[in-house]
Amino acid sequence: MGEQTAVNKKWRAIKMMRAYMIYLGSSMWHDWDSEIPHGKNDPRYHAEMFTQKSAWRKIVDFLPQNGINTVLIDMAEGVQYDSVPEISCKGAWNKYEFREELDHIRALGLTPIPKFNFSATHDAWFGEYGRMVSTPQYYRAIENLLSETAELFDYPEYIHIGLEEELPHCQNGYGLCVCRNEEVFWHDADFLFKTVRKNKARPWIWGDGFWYSTETYLKNTPKDVLVSNSMYQRIYELEPGDWHLRALEAFQTVAENGFDYLPMVSTCYRELNAYDILEYVRRQCPQEKLKGFISTPWCRTSEEDVYCHYNDIVRFSNALKKVYGEVEG
Repeated sequence: MGEQTAVNKKWRAIKMMRAYMIYLGSSMWHDWDSEIPHGKNDPRYHAEMFTQKSAWRKIVDFLPQNGINTVLIDMAEGVQYDSVPEISCKGAWNKYEFREELDHIRALGLTPIPKFNFSATHDAWFGEYGRMVSTPQYYRAIENLLSETAELFDYPEYIHIGLEEELPHCQNGYGLCVCRNEEVFWHDADFLFKTVRKNKARPWIWGDGFWYSTETYLKNTPKDVLVSNSMYQRIYELEPGDWHLRALEAFQTVAENGFDYLPMVSTCYRELNAYDILEYVRRQCPQEKLKGFISTPWCRTSEEDVYCHYNDIVRFSNALKKVYGEVEG
């Protein structure tokens, strides 16, 4: 009981992020139109807007009552950008209507944070620039896009830039595979970090690389980068030799090496993943650099999937209360 109380006090002492990710754009996998099976699924490439505003509002409005204080918005091709209009899909929201949604989010007491994914595995949304990595045109498009987005969000504290899973086996079935080698990848990552900072924000990345290329990521990731590692299975189900154990260990690796970290959970594979990961982080990881937690449902922003979101939100909220107690934003 004493240990739990001490953790709760530490949790309350600092404003902790309790974040939820939602898709606006949805072209994160593949580089052609592909049929989406029924139910939860990683959004595939679509030439037209897939997000439904009615579902968006239902999901956003459900967040505050469940203790969420931050919305990570995967922007992708979902806005009619002025600086790179060619990446916007048919039916993308114009900037006026998107600002209305940002105002609504803030009126609910939530903080909106923009996200893109510049991993070459997850950049179908970036159109032709996804096939121009490491070129002057690519860098110029990134600079323009991040500058416009930072202004659109009134200069947020963070900009999430993805950067996970840029590996050949993650692009099986793609029409064109693009993977940067280590030197080029980190050159481009450094460019992204600097561009985010130039727009008065901190870079935020997915932390997968800390378990499949640990030493390289420890060496090359600056300490001002917020890291979100993930492991979506139930811990008790893991057998010796299971690769998920490396992902689990990466929570400690990131925390013990001085990074601000925000662990990621999800119901996409196991319904009680959030409880497992929160309890593991509380018991095994230094709490000083813990910035909070984020849940990523990996399901579409559509009427068909609204209850997938509700399920993820409630399970995340219940895990936060059970492991860390009632939290104050």
